[in-house]
Amino acid sequence: MIKPITMSHPDLSNNIETFLKSDYSSGVNLVVANSAGFNANDFVILGRPGLEQAEIVKINAIPNATGLTLNASGSFTHASDTSVVHIPYDKFRIYRSVLGVGGTYTLLVEASLQIDQIKNVYRDAASASPYSYKYCFYNSVTGLESSFSDELAFDGYPEWSLKAMQDAILGDFGDTNEKFIKRADITRWLNYFNLEVQTLLMGGESPYFVDYHDITSTGADNYDLDTYEILGVFMVELSRDGGVTFGEPITPKDFRFRDESGDITEYDYRMAGNKIYFTSNIIPAGYIMRIWYTTNPIALVNPTDTLLNPLIPMLGYFHDYGMSRANEKDRKPELNYAIDARIRRAKEDGGLLYKLRKRIKQGNMPIASSASRGFEGY
Repeated sequence: MIKPITMSHPDLSNNIETFLKSDYSSGVNLVVANSAGFNANDFVILGRPGLEQAEIVKINAIPNATGLTLNASGSFTHASDTSVVHIPYDKFRIYRSVLGVGGTYTLLVEASLQIDQIKNVYRDAASASPYSYKYCFYNSVTGLESSFSDELAFDGYPEWSLKAMQDAILGDFGDTNEKFIKRADITRWLNYFNLEVQTLLMGGESPYFVDYHDITSTGADNYDLDTYEILGVFMVELSRDGGVTFGEPITPKDFRFRDESGDITEYDYRMAGNKIYFTSNIIPAGYIMRIWYTTNPIALVNPTDTLLNPLIPMLGYFHDYGMSRANEKDRKPELNYAIDARIRRAKEDGGLLYKLRKRIKQGNMPIASSASRGFEGY
């Protein structure tokens, strides 16, 4: 199957720019308003990216304050006032993993930027599942590569993945080229809502977003859990046979109180900060402690990240929230009233979130976990 890989052009918003002071038809000499900031071996674009006859040329020398000497003649004519803007790359490179996302990538193709098109497109005629791709921009003079894109899966993205939700919002808002809102904006908005609904689901009595880590006892009375993103420990299981079975649950206890016989139960523990402390009955070295805990809310970070399973029925609400924030940015609050009312109803007693919590409590929903966690930058 042929897999199209589509790439936007490098961001030029802060690049050095000037314009032609006279018409250009051929040759290597350009007359510009100001040559300051440009250097030999720089690449520049003549014309606006995405417009017919826009092209990338290389500077050979800076002869004076209003001149640029090219390495070779341009391919098209350009009228006076045509923009001349520095671009750090002249090519793109696509790398492919035949093992899919997370696999080893090798260079598939290197090609010139299609600067006269809105986007760059390459089609891999040998593509197949589970191939995945990532790309970067490349400077053929210096050998410099840009940072890589996120991985692009052959099979595409399910509707509840971050990229698919971004695409849907950009499409419905009418801004697929990201002229007004950016994918980073949408990611931030979706994670605000994502954090809120996950926190609401965590509010029930049943543990949610459950994960565990096994720790081998060293005979100490406390263990640091800083490396784990723990929201709250609710159970510890003990294995006396090296982790083959975990048949001994240990529960937290307030150390100020003793049981009916006047003793603190063997292996009781308490939490203080991100450390777990055991009673004076220290767990012998070599025993395995399985720490069960609820994790912090899980963010959408990569394009392939998806809503956690219990939240998939809320896909429409995530879309509504993203559209609401886009309309808010566009100063169109009148479009938000119905959306906001629908989202509020989902959070009320009897609403969708209430029903999801009830299903989870009854054990009818699988427990969710993910490797990508955290809300960086908020």
